[in-house]
Amino acid sequence: MLDDEELQREVARVRGRARDIRRDFNRHSKVPQWGFVDDQVTRPLAELRDRIDEELAKREQPDSRLPLDRDPVPSEFEDLVRQYYERLGSGE
Repeated sequence: MLDDEELQREVARVRGRARDIRRDFNRHSKVPQWGFVDDQVTRPLAELRDRIDEELAKREQPDSRLPLDRDPVPSEFEDLVRQYYERLGSGE
């Protein structure tokens, strides 16, 4: 269903992580580290869902006022971007 190869790769990467966690649990009865699961599976899935929702909205309503091709913030800059918007919102 995904035409975008980058989205396809990201979905495959997240599925692979989830599969590895499940395999470790089944083979070794190793209880998942939930912080790791959240960082490696849950959050990326939520981000993918948002990106896919935006793509679908662009296709269904091409004349709507959605941001065009908004790139995700690289993880190493997330805190700086968040701080920037917090300062911007506080009037600094």
